[in-house]
Amino acid sequence: MIIFLFFTIWILVFNLLTFLTGLTFWYIPLWLLSGFLSGYLFVVASFILLYPYAVLTKPTNRFKHYYVRSLSDFLRIFALRVHIDQVIGKENIPNDTNFVVYANHKSGTDAFVVESAIRQPMAYAAKDSLFKIPIVRGWMKSIGALSIDREKDRRALREIIRGINIIKGGLSMVVFPEGTRQDPETSLMSDTKAGSYKLATKAEVPILPVAIIGTRNFQKYGIRRRTVTKVIIGKPLRFADYQNLTTKEISDNVHNTINNMIKQHDDLRKNS
Repeated sequence: MIIFLFFTIWILVFNLLTFLTGLTFWYIPLWLLSGFLSGYLFVVASFILLYPYAVLTKPTNRFKHYYVRSLSDFLRIFALRVHIDQVIGKENIPNDTNFVVYANHKSGTDAFVVESAIRQPMAYAAKDSLFKIPIVRGWMKSIGALSIDREKDRRALREIIRGINIIKGGLSMVVFPEGTRQDPETSLMSDTKAGSYKLATKAEVPILPVAIIGTRNFQKYGIRRRTVTKVIIGKPLRFADYQNLTTKEISDNVHNTINNMIKQHDDLRKNS
């Protein structure tokens, strides 16, 4: 939606300025730039104008999540220059219930990649620093995102309890169980925090392992180089499959599953 509207605004402004001033060769670059900037201003304006709607509707509101996903696609492609080359295992996404995604974490673009690959309403367990900008904080809270402050255990525990209730309310969640971005020299998942799996076990929903390959390049090169990624979605671990396991055993299981999926796709991993 956002990408379509961005280009629509760009073309409309360019055509309008051309019509009003005449098609003069020297002005074409200026009108193209004006249309481009108008498209970006539209995106920013939509984020601000839809803010009241976001905070007044439930975290499960589908239009709100559709807008966020559309905005995520736009930012990923045009601002961050991150391309998803392939999504493998879409058939493994549960369509009969909500779930918790657990994925490896190599760069700040991982959430954008997961959002584009899964394409379902989802909340996120995010670091506390992302909530310091008021309008961003409001938007993130409105879609059910959790503010995890690793320095304040009590506050983090309250957020986890809130997250469990949000998941029980029908919304899926994305968690990066490593806790923070890890070694950018490898796509493999590092040690994980077993406690993060309580979000799924307490809500009794499926655990969906997701492997992200390639985003570590963004950590090294930023937007200077186009980042090519691949996403592998594993088979879900249903509640009946893990209800008798400890969180440590679940953590080890998911950790091994994700790393095995990454190792099976050496073609991109070697260049990622």
